[in-house]
Amino acid sequence: MIAANANSSACLDKKVRRSGSHKRADHPCNRKQQHRFQVQIPFAKLQHRAQQTRSAHDRQRHPHRLARRDLRDVNQDRQRNNRAAAPQNTQREPNQYRQSERHHLPESTIERMNLLQEKVVVLTGSTSGIGEAAALQLAAIGARLVLVARDPQRAEATLKRLKPGVKHTAHIADLSLIAETKRVAQEIAAAEPRIDVLINNAGVMSAERQLTADGLELTFATNHLAYFILTQGLLPRLLAAAPARIINTASEVHRGAHLDFSDLQSEKRYSSYGVYGKSKLANVLFTRELALRLAGTGVTVNCLHPGVVASRFAQPRNGKGGDPSSASYLASQGIAPEKSAESLVYLTSSPDLAQTTGQYFNQSRLSTPSEEAQDDAVAKRLWRESERLAGVNYKVGQE
Repeated sequence: MIAANANSSACLDKKVRRSGSHKRADHPCNRKQQHRFQVQIPFAKLQHRAQQTRSAHDRQRHPHRLARRDLRDVNQDRQRNNRAAAPQNTQREPNQYRQSERHHLPESTIERMNLLQEKVVVLTGSTSGIGEAAALQLAAIGARLVLVARDPQRAEATLKRLKPGVKHTAHIADLSLIAETKRVAQEIAAAEPRIDVLINNAGVMSAERQLTADGLELTFATNHLAYFILTQGLLPRLLAAAPARIINTASEVHRGAHLDFSDLQSEKRYSSYGVYGKSKLANVLFTRELALRLAGTGVTVNCLHPGVVASRFAQPRNGKGGDPSSASYLASQGIAPEKSAESLVYLTSSPDLAQTTGQYFNQSRLSTPSEEAQDDAVAKRLWRESERLAGVNYKVGQE
């Protein structure tokens, strides 16, 4: 009986194919079944459920045809989802479109836009890598950028990429030189009556020990002393804008470092990684001591490790610095600057950090730095030595 039924079914299929009735829309194999799910279901799950709606018996008889039909049905639903998500009126004026889109942003993003709208942000190391990515993101949420760069052409190119309609500016200086850093601080202070955020982000790594014109080791001068001098020069403007923020770009590399005050210029022993780590330890110590000195002023100070970033950070610039092995590693293993910049933007704009000061962050997460980075005696000694080398004197709350 079973064999007879199978033969009868096969004969019936042949007759149906000859007559062409299998091409009709009402034929059982071509009848589109109703979906038992919502169109909001993700595409992968949608495809899986569509496949499950077909019976095992049908799949054995027409596997290729049913597979094509499943994919067609899923693609149609996907197209309907895309049409539903598309804006109805794409001819709106740019400002009107931005205003309407703002209502669809996450609440945290709206709060950050309100916090940074028309605020002045001074940013060093701003023409490549995490600095440039952060500049673009900060400008997009309403900040007015004051860039500090070494290369005029790269500074001009970055300015052109920032959000139009806002008077962003750039100042050119070599931050490895004490006189240049003091000069650019004076220029910015003269041009800006108030500064809401200062981001010390410029940095260098050098495979070989190099000295600046001031007789200082290049990495220490650029990565630490420039932070110290520029912050001192702009501090009156930050205090005038309080509540204001200072963010210093440090690194997890600080954990393996130790400051030898008898050899801050690395004359006795030099390695690019070790000297870089010492400069980042100095960043964390500077952040800690500055936060203590600014307590109660409304100006907060924090530092962060932005992650291992794929950037031109370790490449030589104007014949200075450069570490080929580190540059190669960063290019192949680093995360995108745009992703890393999100943590810098978070420290700059998050309302949750309005009262947070003297802290170290690993990207966007609060983290405990190394034991030496928490040593107040070491921080105070570094402060005194930095004032001596730079020839500056911090006077909190005074012009």
